[in-house]
Amino acid sequence: MGADKTIVVGSSGGVYEPLTAIEVSQDNVNWSPIATFTGPGLQPVLVACAYMRMNISRFIDGTVPVVDVGAASDTVNLATLAVTAGNGSAASTNTSALGLQKTVQIAGAFGGSVNIDVSEDGGSTWATALTFISGGPTIQSQVVAAELMRVTRVGVPVVSPGLPTVIVGAVSGGGGGGGGGSEQAFQYTVLGTEPDLTELTIVLPSARGNANYLVFPSQADCAFLLGMNVVGASRTLTQFVLSLAAPATAGDVFSFFITDPQ
Repeated sequence: MGADKTIVVGSSGGVYEPLTAIEVSQDNVNWSPIATFTGPGLQPVLVACAYMRMNISRFIDGTVPVVDVGAASDTVNLATLAVTAGNGSAASTNTSALGLQKTVQIAGAFGGSVNIDVSEDGGSTWATALTFISGGPTIQSQVVAAELMRVTRVGVPVVSPGLPTVIVGAVSGGGGGGGGGSEQAFQYTVLGTEPDLTELTIVLPSARGNANYLVFPSQADCAFLLGMNVVGASRTLTQFVLSLAAPATAGDVFSFFITDPQ
C-alpha cells in the first residue's frame, strides 16, 4: 500500500467504545503506534510500512470494531541499516533504489542518540535527516532522496548501551503527485510551555500559496498514544492547529506531511 493511508474505525455497538490503536511494523515483530481512536472515526496517516495491525484496549461491551485502511496501490521496499555497538558511524547502505517517502523504524532499547544520515555524493558528504533519542520500537517518516544511508550513534553509555535494529521502509512518494514542489515534510517537538497542550499551533516551514492544503499528522515519538485531528478552519498560509484528545508531553515529537489536494 502507498504511504498516504486513510484509516476508518467502526463502532463497537456497545455502551462504551474501546480504545483502538493502529500499529505498524517493518519486520512483523516490533510494533509502533501510528494512530489512536477513542471511538468510530477517520484519520489520514502518512507511513511507509510493511505491516499493520489493530490493538484493542478498554473493551467492555459490544463487538470488536471493524478497521479498514485505504491507500493507493504501491510496493514498500525495505532496507536494514548496519548499527555500531558504541559511538560512531556504521557502514553505509545504498538506498538509491528506494522511494522518496521513507519511514524508519528503530526497535530495541538503546542509550544515547541514533542519527540517520544521508549522502548524495557517494559518501563524501553526510547530513543527518532523522534523530531518535529514546529506546523501544518507534518510527519517524520523511520525504527524502538518499543515495546512501547510514546510522551514527552519539552519547552511547558504557553501561547498557543497547543495540537497536534500524529498518527503512520506502514507497515512491507521499501526496500522490500533488504538485511540483508543493509538498512539505517536517517535525514539531513539544516544548511543554505551549499555552494549551491539547491545541498546538504548528507553524509551517514556509508559507503556502493558499490555505486549501491537506495535513497528514503522525506521532513520531510520543510518551502516550494520542487521538489527534487537524482543525480545518485553523489552516492559514503560515500555520494550523493540531487538536489532541489529551495533553501532549514535553518532548513529544509529531511528524507532518503537507500537500495540495489533487
